[in-house]
Amino acid sequence: MALKGGIMDSLYTVSQVAKRTGVTVKTLHYYQKIKLLLPSKIGENGYRYYSESDIKFLQEILLYRTMGFSLKDIKTILSTDDYSTRIQRLEHQLSILNDSIAKTKVMINTVNASLSAERKGLQMKHKEMFEGVDKQDDSIHRTMQNLTIIFSKLFTLVFFILGIALTIVYARAIVINKPIFGTGSGGTVVSVFFVIIGIACFLISGYNLFFVRTKDMLNVVNKKYIKKNE
Repeated sequence: MALKGGIMDSLYTVSQVAKRTGVTVKTLHYYQKIKLLLPSKIGENGYRYYSESDIKFLQEILLYRTMGFSLKDIKTILSTDDYSTRIQRLEHQLSILNDSIAKTKVMINTVNASLSAERKGLQMKHKEMFEGVDKQDDSIHRTMQNLTIIFSKLFTLVFFILGIALTIVYARAIVINKPIFGTGSGGTVVSVFFVIIGIACFLISGYNLFFVRTKDMLNVVNKKYIKKNE
């Protein structure tokens, strides 16, 4: 037993917490690794011990997780002063859930109204048809995706060219026995090191540039062929 805020607080091992909450031991270890949920005590035997407060904190983490927040976002939320107490965090979660319920109710009303109109052969007002639906600009999202792909390809191409350049320059230095850095055997070792780096850059980036791209294109062609012959 441990005292926390003047209240006796039971301690539980990782396996006990896993059994009581349904959260896997692996997950608890991972949360400790990323410093999202730290055990209250680590015994001399290396065992991790969690308190009732830790279990409540685990509940809050999983509530945010269920709402769709990433672990990174959860860690940020839980580290802010605005949500430093359990009551503040639970109130925040309740606010998010109530907002989600309100949006869901609007969508349910829209679907029900659309279904009723279809069954009666009536035409809904266009404004009513789109109540509660997501109207975000997908073209912007698509543009950002395309830009990300382009920059990724350019970055890979730079590494491909860099790999070729390093390999040629330092391999030549080894062949003519004129190291670019250092002299004698030390310079040769440096040259060999950069040749290895160059070959690695060349092979890895080349694989991503050509093999992966070719594989994707073949998959697209194969899908079109299958669809055509169905």
